[in-house]
Amino acid sequence: MSAGMDMNETDLRALQLVIEAETRDDHLTPRDLADHLAISSASTTKLLDRLTASGHLTRAPHPSDRRSLILASTPYAHAEIRDRLTRMHEQMAAIARAVPAESRGAVVAFLDALVVELDLEEQTRPLAADPRRTPASKVPSTAPPS
Repeated sequence: MSAGMDMNETDLRALQLVIEAETRDDHLTPRDLADHLAISSASTTKLLDRLTASGHLTRAPHPSDRRSLILASTPYAHAEIRDRLTRMHEQMAAIARAVPAESRGAVVAFLDALVVELDLEEQTRPLAADPRRTPASKVPSTAPPS
């Protein structure tokens, strides 16, 4: 979706965060955005400059803090997201309709099994580095200490 909107993933995530705050009748400040995205103030300023120039966001004075700004999505941003999501959902529905009715139970069981496995995977420890792809100096020794 970000490529189709000619923005990077961080820009799209920033736009999503602003819209989410608006749906809660909340205000997002540039500092809030930087914290959510774990980026620097300088990077946040550049990101906001891009999203303002593209017509996706506006900056306005904070209603209770004169030193701060609040971020707001524009009608253009909402229309563009709605247009992209509508097309994506239509394509997904067409793909789902193309699955033969007699196969749908098997597809659902397959997807459910994948979800269970992915949920279990989240609870396991990270994978160890592949010693064939890791420099010898970085591979933990399995030899007993001398």
